[in-house]
Amino acid sequence: MTSHVLYLAVVLVRTIQDDMREESRYLCNHAQACAAIKDIIEMPDVGAMRILVIHTGKNNTILMEIIYVLSRVQH
Repeated sequence: MTSHVLYLAVVLVRTIQDDMREESRYLCNHAQACAAIKDIIEMPDVGAMRILVIHTGKNNTILMEIIYVLSRVQH
């Protein structure tokens, strides 16, 4: 194989093993946070997503804190 093919193989493996796993975690956290917001405040999915994007971007730590706080408010 050529060095280009080997490089591409390494990049694809890294993307599948690391980047896609990280993106999957982010999407799961995002969905949980949207559901938690909608449990407290009645709004469409788009509204909950907008709140998360404005206040968290892609910071999963803040996202998890939001989920925790909102879950504590309910109980």
